[in-house]
Amino acid sequence: MTAHRGNPGVGPPREPGRYLAVGLPERRAAARRMRGLPRRDLPAREPSRGRRVNGVRRGLTVLLVLTALSLAGCAAPGKPSVTFYSHGESARVSPVQYCERLARECQRPDPEAAGELPMPPGYPLQISVSEEIASAPWQVVFTYRGDSGERLRGRSGVMGSQEARHAYTLRLPEDGTRLERVEVQRYGTVSVNQTGQLQFVIGGTWVVGNSHQQDPRTS
Repeated sequence: MTAHRGNPGVGPPREPGRYLAVGLPERRAAARRMRGLPRRDLPAREPSRGRRVNGVRRGLTVLLVLTALSLAGCAAPGKPSVTFYSHGESARVSPVQYCERLARECQRPDPEAAGELPMPPGYPLQISVSEEIASAPWQVVFTYRGDSGERLRGRSGVMGSQEARHAYTLRLPEDGTRLERVEVQRYGTVSVNQTGQLQFVIGGTWVVGNSHQQDPRTS
């Protein structure tokens, strides 16, 4: 049996290849190589809560901005107006009642939108409408006082059915003494009533009243 030389109390030498003594340079090189390899045993790190919240806020901000721009681009244009002229004065009025072209959506009637204009006897009333009204059939309906003071109604023919007409001049009938109220009515659509007859639906109404001092004898 061969005796082992060495320090007292030290065991036999380790077998070659079973234990490998690695120095500091070798460990550093191995660590660098390991950092370059994907670590399949660990789950991907989730972003911190603060980062998720900030990302959500940025996404909401972008969404709100895009929504506002979309609504601004799709906003409905202003409602058309009608201008009335009489004896050197004028009044521009908004619709008292207004519907879109097919009369499926209508605003609530707004009596406060009616205008006033001095319309003295003996002077014509000139009416000017916007392109949106002129491109559809429209008419003028008016109320006036007769010779004996009774209240009468009249109407013009339907305009704009063949070609656009932007103006109309209203003169009182021979038996009339004073205009009281004038309406411009734009047709919206045509429907069929219960008897099978065509019925025209009014899609917009513009109103002006006579603010001229009335003769007490005709009141």
